[in-house]
Amino acid sequence: MVYSQKDVNLHTHTLFSHHGSGMPLDYVGKAREAGLKVLGFSEHLPLPYYFPFDRMENNEVTEYKESVRAIKDEKVIVLLGGECDWNKSLYSYYKDEFLSRLNFDYLIGSVHYVKGKDGNFEYAGSKDAKDFDLKSYVDMYCSLLSSHLFLYGCHPDLFVSSFSSWNKDLEAASRDIITCAKENDMPLEINGNGFCKPLVMREGKEEYLYPKKEFWMMAKNEGIKTVTASDAHMPNRVYGYDKALLFASSLSITFSEYEIDEEKRTIKII
Repeated sequence: MVYSQKDVNLHTHTLFSHHGSGMPLDYVGKAREAGLKVLGFSEHLPLPYYFPFDRMENNEVTEYKESVRAIKDEKVIVLLGGECDWNKSLYSYYKDEFLSRLNFDYLIGSVHYVKGKDGNFEYAGSKDAKDFDLKSYVDMYCSLLSSHLFLYGCHPDLFVSSFSSWNKDLEAASRDIITCAKENDMPLEINGNGFCKPLVMREGKEEYLYPKKEFWMMAKNEGIKTVTASDAHMPNRVYGYDKALLFASSLSITFSEYEIDEEKRTIKII
């Protein structure tokens, strides 16, 4: 069955993230109230080595999976997924452990941290990043898109948050990511959590940290498949469509649709 974007949210976090609140069932109730027809959970998955970001622990994966799979709702299709911080060395781990052994329905990919010039991890979305390595971010994000492991790429323009103004370097980085997405036929996400953050002043005007209009104008001009999701970390934010629609409409962006087979639990973005 084909669903429009306003009916689908596949980027949702809970208390299992260690920086969110509420159990999966709490989100389903809010999704039902909002009229969503498909809700996917995409908790930050554990990693086999240290990574400086709150996420699920290995010993919590079974409880997370069981809490999502136990939900049976007459109005909302509930899917099990995970958000994966990308490193190409983790390809087999994500594929074999979560898609194969644990039978997750889908994975979405992201890049949150990049090693700075001092060797320490730098958050790609920080306004205060001092040693942000833009090339490393682009290389990692393009590797993510080229892996064909993920349903789509999350908040690809997160990196603009670390810069006070749009410049040629950001334009070039955006072009590289967008070109890679087009070559690999990979959808990109206008991230709803960005609309929940305080506005910032850039070049004399107020705007979101992300999403960034310049990035998405370039994506539109290249015909990139575009999706949105709330990236909710609390139940009352599970429906993030309205602000994303206003943002997309202002740029004449049309959202993709989802082809979902509920019995086989397969998802395709069309």
